[in-house]
Formats: sequence, C-alpha cells, structure tokens
Amino acid sequence: MKNAPFPFAGAESTLQEEGLTAVMLRFCNTFHRSAGVLGVSLLLLACELTLCAEPADEPDLTDQIAGYVESLSSDALAERTAAERALLEIGPPLLDLLPPPDLIDDPAARDALGRIRQQIEIEAAEESIGATHVTLAGEYSLAEIAAEISRQTGNTVVVDRLPQDVPAQVVDVQFDETPFWECIAELTATTELSWSIDGDAHALVLIDPGPDDSAPIAAATRGAFRVELESVAPKRSTLRAQMRIVAEPRLRPLFLSVTDADFSASAGHRELSLFNPNAHTELPMTSREPVEFAVIFSAGNEQSGGATMSIDGRVTIHTAALPREVRFRDLTAETRVARRRGGVTVTLTRSRFGTTNAGDRTGRFRLTVAYDTGGPAFESHRTWIYHNEVYLEALDGTRIAVNDGFDTTAQADGGVGLEYRFKELPDVPPQEWELVYIASTLLIDVPVEFQFESEAPSAEKTE
Repeated sequence: MKNAPFPFAGAESTLQEEGLTAVMLRFCNTFHRSAGVLGVSLLLLACELTLCAEPADEPDLTDQIAGYVESLSSDALAERTAAERALLEIGPPLLDLLPPPDLIDDPAARDALGRIRQQIEIEAAEESIGATHVTLAGEYSLAEIAAEISRQTGNTVVVDRLPQDVPAQVVDVQFDETPFWECIAELTATTELSWSIDGDAHALVLIDPGPDDSAPIAAATRGAFRVELESVAPKRSTLRAQMRIVAEPRLRPLFLSVTDADFSASAGHRELSLFNPNAHTELPMTSREPVEFAVIFSAGNEQSGGATMSIDGRVTIHTAALPREVRFRDLTAETRVARRRGGVTVTLTRSRFGTTNAGDRTGRFRLTVAYDTGGPAFESHRTWIYHNEVYLEALDGTRIAVNDGFDTTAQADGGVGLEYRFKELPDVPPQEWELVYIASTLLIDVPVEFQFESEAPSAEKTE
C-alpha cells in the first residue's frame, strides 16, 4: 500500500511519528466536535481514499483499529465492550498503532484505551523475557551466521574482533527453532571459539579462546538464560559449587537473587546438607555480563570422590522488560502530563526552554519515573533507571540526546525524580519539540530452575 500526497500541511511527518490511526483520530476528533458521527464517518472514508493508492478488498488493521477506537465512544455499552474486547485480541501489534491518549477527547474512550494499552504491554513484557529461536540450515560463513542469528533473535552477535580470515570461515549449521544459547554453544563448539558479553554494546562477541579459558563442567539453558557450573571445589569438610548465569544480551537484567535454601545436592546416594541454609545474596546484573555466584554444601567426613554429584537449584532474576517510548508533546504547556506504560508511570512535571547570554538555546525537563514494583530490593539496585535513554525530537526528525547531564530531584519507593538538561539546541520553536523517554514497561521476577550433574571431588579432611 502506497501513500498518496497529503492534503494538509505537516501530515506526512505526523503520520511517521504517530501512525495512520493516530493521524485519522486527530482529525476525527476535530470533526466530531463540529459535525458529529456523520462527520467522523465521512472523514474516515476521505482519509482512506486519500491515503490508499490501491483499494483493498477488506479493511486493513489500521482501519479496523480506527473503527474500534471510535466505538469506544459509543452510547451503547455492548458496542463499547465489544470494541474493547476486539482491541485486546489484536495483542502486541496494537501497541504501535494506538493513538496517543491526548488525541482522544472522549474521557471514557481515553480511559478504555489506557486499560487496553496497559494490559497488552504487561502481556508483551512477559513474553519478551522468553527464549528467542533460530532457524537456519546449510553452509554459510561465520559472519553470515552471526548476522542471521542477530536478525532472528534481536541479540547482536559480533565477529569483527576475530582474526581477519575467521569471519569468512564456512560452517555447516542445522538450526531448527533452536534456542539462542544452544545456537551459540553449537557454533562455538564447531569453530573452537569462545564468547564474551560486551555490556556497553549489548552484544555477544565471538572471540578466540584465551589460555585460561575452559569449558564449564555442565551448562543448562532455561528460557533466555544460560547457567553454567564452573567448578565444585572441596575445602575441609565442604564442597563449594561455583556457578555463573547470563541473559540473552537483548535483555536488561537488573539483579540476581540467590537463596541457598533453594538448592539441594547429592553425591552418589547421599544427600548433602547446606553449609548455611539461611544465606541470601543479591548481585547486580546491570552490566549484562555473566554474574558468578556460589553455594556451599557440607560434605561431612565421608568421602564422595568419583560419585555422581547432582545439584538442583533455583535463582530469581529481577528483569526490566520491554522498553517502549514514552512521548511528551506540547512542551510549552504548564500542566503535568502522565503517561503509563505497563507497570511504569512517567510524568513530565516541568519543562523549560531558555537562552543563555551567549545565545545558546537550552532545555530543562523534570520527570518522575514510578514503578508499581518497589521494596528494598528495588531501592538497592535502582541506579539502572539513571541510564534510560532520553532525547528531544523535532518535527523534522532531528534528535538531540541529553548533552548537559541530569540531576536526581527525588527518590521514593519504586521511583525517582530526575531533571534532564540540554544545551546547544538547534533553532527550532519550542512547540515543535517532543521529549521522548525510553522506559522498560515492567519489572519482572524471572525464576530460573536448573540441574547439573558432575563427578564429585573428594572433600578435604580436617587435620
């Protein structure tokens, strides 16, 4: 479907920023106030004839959504209920097509859209933490395989840090809906390469193995997470199980919670007790790099060397899921504006544009970011909020990232207040700027259960 020329000034950029449904609704609201339902219907028809160079046999998704949104303002409860149910059934694709709340004049319709958006965002966030999969079969260069894994999973895989001839190496792969971490394990085993995580680039980097690199004793893939058993070391009458865990690089894990009571182990037919069953550890994961942790078991005086040792465990990863845009328009207004995405509310409390004595154009914007999930664990690891992306965007698409720092204006359970500063802004009228904040829509506790088997070492005897 191609877009024909727009009959109103600025509509082309508006379409790119808000989507067809939003543009139609903006003008539908204008006409609704003056012409009633008939005006809305005529305008929707006019927009369809203008925007669609080729007629469609059946309404496309944007047309359907526009109709459902209009029905949310109906006087008939049955029609409103049916429209809300139909929008919910569309699922995650709806999120990029819904009009912004401030384009909906009817309060009931605006509230309904808020509920719909929040429910779908929560469902999409929960789905986003699942494993990604790859389907690829045949002989390809390592660079081509890395590019295809990146494309299919959203996890950037980098090969440019390998020796020059290695990315061109041809590898035979047989991936059939294979989970991401299993793809990486097969690929590195075949090519005798290793990998690391570049937290700044949010990427997995294929590298030559170093002299100290060694394969883990055992590994388990659980959803989007990989857990490795690195060693089981005896010390006096104990066995220390050293493990590490890593998430798919596209995810944003915040911290790892390890409770020793969630672990059990056996050697041969003998159950091993926990050295400290009350131990609890929380470790930051904001760098996205693998995080190491250990659980210690009491081995007693009976030797278990050579027996099969089994370790069962469960950890929890607090994860910020599904980042989405929160966009604020009309930055010259004096009113507070709140936007809710999933389990987070972002509120623009103040915006100021100014000019320095030297003629430098500046902007200062105060936001509060509040998550439904709070508590001591959130408070201990909230620094990740300070690294969310924030930028100004002009109508012509120009983007200016925060370039003059930020200050923390408030801290509370589950949220923070921040003031972002911009300098050296282009000569653009204040009313043509929009402030965009990228917020993870939900904070989720992801349980990761796993089991390892290895040969038990002999515990050291106390002299």
